[in-house]
Amino acid sequence: MPKFDKWPPPVGCNNECTAGAALHMDIQILFDIDVQKSNQKDIMETMSTQDLKTQRDYIRYKHGSIKHGINTLNKLAQNKVNLEQNVTKNNHSKLTNEQQSEALNIRKKLKSKNGRLSDLSLNKKVASILDKKYNFDESLSYKSIERLHKSKK
Repeated sequence: MPKFDKWPPPVGCNNECTAGAALHMDIQILFDIDVQKSNQKDIMETMSTQDLKTQRDYIRYKHGSIKHGINTLNKLAQNKVNLEQNVTKNNHSKLTNEQQSEALNIRKKLKSKNGRLSDLSLNKKVASILDKKYNFDESLSYKSIERLHKSKK
């Protein structure tokens, strides 16, 4: 009879059922990422030539073990979070001085017309107005308008 390691359930999982569901989702996400990175035909060919029957078998084959696969998934997620944080931090610096002053003027006008709007709503409206007007490659974040507003106070 094979011996299995007993791992504690992951954070947020209160029993083995939820831990199993979380593991299943992680494997499915990792498999989908692998399919996106490479051709689906190649993956299916690998699965048939290596006699891999499930996504779990493929993840074991590709990453060496389920644990290594999940570590890869966690690194990808952390890299995405870091990338998004960097984009939001520097987003308003892509605006020209003229666009920055225009953003502040739009914010002032909206604030005077709708004094009861929260700062969050104001910043979101300004960001969407500028997005529509200048058609930026990446959406302008409301947080970038907030930072711009605070830096010019």
